[in-house]
Amino acid sequence: LSPVCLGSLSSGPWLSLSFRHFSIDRILSNAEPFSVLAKPAEGDERAVIVFSRKPIEEEAARKVFGSDAQERSISLIEQNDKFYKFYLRSSVTELHALKLDIMFPASAKDIKKYTNEPRFLVRETPADYRGVTLPHVATIEPPKWVYNILEGTEEADKVIHKDDTRA
Repeated sequence: LSPVCLGSLSSGPWLSLSFRHFSIDRILSNAEPFSVLAKPAEGDERAVIVFSRKPIEEEAARKVFGSDAQERSISLIEQNDKFYKFYLRSSVTELHALKLDIMFPASAKDIKKYTNEPRFLVRETPADYRGVTLPHVATIEPPKWVYNILEGTEEADKVIHKDDTRA
């Protein structure tokens, strides 16, 4: 198995297909989905890692990282911009096989998205939408991965039909 580089070749730390170069910085959410903030042995950037299999105990997740990592194999499923999907087969009985979604380097927005926090239900009137929500949404720049898909530079093999006659 060859190494997979997270990030650009010049700045991303090498992930040697064993996660031994990463350690858990903190647990973002014990709820579903279980997610952690991981840090590479070198560098200041962080990765958000989301475990797809549930339920997962924190101690079992910790066995995937660091010098005590006990994986059997890991394979890259797909990658788009800073978003990676891996399939991990582990000798850790509690995990056995799972899919990991990794965002690297993780922005503050990525970290916040996967951090467990209280939720609220808000009733929004049409006037609230026009006066508050719509102006806020207009300031948000779409993420690069969306343009990668729309422009056909990523995930083009998954497009079922594309209508080139529309502008």
